[in-house]
Amino acid sequence: MRVFIVFAYVGFIMFGSAAYCRTIVVDNQASNASDENKGSKYLPLKTIQAGANRAVAGDTILVKGGIYREEVLPPRSGTSGEKPIMYLAAPGEDVSIRASEQITTWVKQEGHVWMLELDNSFFGDFNPYRRKVSGSWLYYSNNDHLGDVYLNGGAFYEKQTLQEVQTTTNTWHTTVDEETTTIWANFGSSNPNKELAEIHVRECVIFPELEGLKYIIIDGFDIRHSASNWAPPDAFQKGAVGPNFGYGWIIQNCTITDAKNVGICIGATEDHHWDDRKLPDINTFGHHIVRNNTIRRCGQAGIVGAYGCVRSIIEGNFIEDIAYRKQYGGAEIGGIKLHFPIDVIIRNNHIRGIRTKQGGPGGIWLDWGSQNVQVTGNIIYDCDAHPLKLEVNHGPIIVDNNIFIGSAIMCWGDGTIFIHNLFSNTFVTYRKDDRKVPWYKTHSSVEAGRSRIHHRDDRWINNLFIGGGGLNTVPVERPGYVIDHNVYLEGAFRHMKQDTASMVQQAPSDIRLETEENGATLSFNLDKSIFDSTYPKITAELIGELPVTKMLIQTPAGEPLDITTDYFGNPIKASRVLPGPFQNISIGTNTFRLWPKNEHPD
Repeated sequence: MRVFIVFAYVGFIMFGSAAYCRTIVVDNQASNASDENKGSKYLPLKTIQAGANRAVAGDTILVKGGIYREEVLPPRSGTSGEKPIMYLAAPGEDVSIRASEQITTWVKQEGHVWMLELDNSFFGDFNPYRRKVSGSWLYYSNNDHLGDVYLNGGAFYEKQTLQEVQTTTNTWHTTVDEETTTIWANFGSSNPNKELAEIHVRECVIFPELEGLKYIIIDGFDIRHSASNWAPPDAFQKGAVGPNFGYGWIIQNCTITDAKNVGICIGATEDHHWDDRKLPDINTFGHHIVRNNTIRRCGQAGIVGAYGCVRSIIEGNFIEDIAYRKQYGGAEIGGIKLHFPIDVIIRNNHIRGIRTKQGGPGGIWLDWGSQNVQVTGNIIYDCDAHPLKLEVNHGPIIVDNNIFIGSAIMCWGDGTIFIHNLFSNTFVTYRKDDRKVPWYKTHSSVEAGRSRIHHRDDRWINNLFIGGGGLNTVPVERPGYVIDHNVYLEGAFRHMKQDTASMVQQAPSDIRLETEENGATLSFNLDKSIFDSTYPKITAELIGELPVTKMLIQTPAGEPLDITTDYFGNPIKASRVLPGPFQNISIGTNTFRLWPKNEHPD
């Protein structure tokens, strides 16, 4: 898909579409590259920042293959979706932007330990070895610094004493005084001066200093080694890439790895952060597209956003190995962690390997004031706590056609609509909370009121449960609950009071998930009795208005949201609605290629 998209862009450039005015070429491998050049094919610039400084609305900064060790600070906006400023990795070439530097001046010490001494001026105004991971809702830490050490792409573990480094391979320790930063690292039998040894140097990779830039596209880059801090919603949230409370950014087809904390940040700033009751008009910020990215090995989250994520689409991303080192953590860890998302669509993402020692992270975690959010077509598994966590929201949140495997779904709010999902060996838990949470005027950032969470108005319809607890833990007597037409297999429990038209079947399903480096395949067996029951077609009218927010389930544009397709995009026919996320299930063995999405594997 990426090749098709970027070649389409290049086609616009080559054939002079009015949407793209100039192509500014950056090629740091060219012998004549210079930031004093014109920025043409034969006279390319050397740095991406030089291209950014020249680009105006409609321009494309075409970056040729190579490793670019710089922090890119976009200085200006595009003017519309037709005239953005585009940062484009050259099609078919490996273009890596890194916040690290390669170091070849390590000095051998005893055993396998090497020492590096750098003048503090090497880091400029930002020294990640002087700064520590810090912030609200950070529950455990070993006084970790924002720096890191890598050998041939593998991250080391920070230790608090030199003695620990002397006895443990792939570790490092640092001290910083008024003049010098000293790092000791245990490289085992490797010589870091002859192999690729890198250290964190810069805070972000592509992140503007100016707040509110609009219409910028980031496409196709390998992005690594950002050193931004822990990013709770009451702080200025930064990441390897982000718009700094901008509008209409597209971040796509990138591989973002080894961010100290956050991969992509579409969140809060110093002016707009936690519990902000005077947000700008919803049509002036957010509206981002984050799609088709691979995000892995980030210390806090793959994608983070408080407030700044409104009206955004997050789709087609592969997120894995978040907080995998477990060196620090807390209540902000997740594959996707959003606060106050309004009119947001999260669809077709593959999330796995979300780790913690404490703090209950979520594969997808929607926290505080989520309103009119659709979570659809995602596969989430191998999470230490929750594949889906919904914390203190009034909704509506529409959760449809997803696959959740293992652990527990946390429902901590009102107005969540669970439709056509598959839950395998997953428990559902509800938690009381007395915090007063806002809701907003429909499709707006204007706060309309606040109230406590009462666990009301949830819907559980046409879901497929295989093993796990089913819905036996869902509160029995709550206003507005509708629980029916679900299927419970292999010991999953139906609801004690509702589920009158649901089906319980004890026959084994032999469910099995097979995972690969970039893929997942699911297989399971179904009994004939599942197909003898009838299941309703889900429409906004059937779900009805939620009394707290006074909303039907809707698209961001305000149209009624009917559930018309399954996980693969197959139509849900009113004449034959089936439970779960697949409309072409059959009696016996069913096998589906879940990622990349390919209904029946070869």
